[in-house]
Amino acid sequence: MGFGIVLLMNRRYLPFSDKKKFLLPLIPFLLSILALIFNGGIKTVFTEAAALSCAAVCIYVRYAVRGRNRLWFLAAAFVFSLFGDLVLKNHAAAGYLIYGILFFSGAHICFFAYALLENRKYSHIVLIASAAVFLFFFISAFLKYPKLGDDMGLAAAVLAYIIITCFSLASAIIPGSRTAAGWIYAAGICSLVVSDILLSASFLGIRNFSFFMMIFYLLSQVLITLSVNRVCP
Repeated sequence: MGFGIVLLMNRRYLPFSDKKKFLLPLIPFLLSILALIFNGGIKTVFTEAAALSCAAVCIYVRYAVRGRNRLWFLAAAFVFSLFGDLVLKNHAAAGYLIYGILFFSGAHICFFAYALLENRKYSHIVLIASAAVFLFFFISAFLKYPKLGDDMGLAAAVLAYIIITCFSLASAIIPGSRTAAGWIYAAGICSLVVSDILLSASFLGIRNFSFFMMIFYLLSQVLITLSVNRVCP
């Protein structure tokens, strides 16, 4: 094990060939497909394995390509998402749901930090527009659905999560960006937000979108991981 750690820390042993650039995103993609095919406990195993593989790809690229220290934020985001997903699978109690929101808030904070270091800016237009839309729906849900309005702690957690998500979106969607990696990363963050919206609809009892929620959640991880490989030489 010690020899393996030495190899990992030594960049000479981590050649980043075109073949690896193709194969690395393929691992979370295949695990995501398996997570959608199976049900029950095995589904959970493949779902969390997909998140772990995304974090592992980020760590690998961090040591394979010089000057990519910001990838630690992406790796941390995937780990936060993993724990958030595990907690939300036990969301029958409101306390579990709040912890799930906190974990995914941590993920979005890491996504925001990564994108801010990558782009050196964020879009004020996207921030204001997304905040206006999400806050409108939050207020509507707060007034209409007692499940949210009766639990002020849950409502506060959701409101904080919305604000963090808006900053995450604003740092990912930069008008005028023309790089393929930037668009792929933005698509990944947007897919994660769509997954959040579908989860909210399911929680409020509007309709059960569990399957589609999982599709967008897993797609977001694959796209974000793919964007990491696109920016590497």
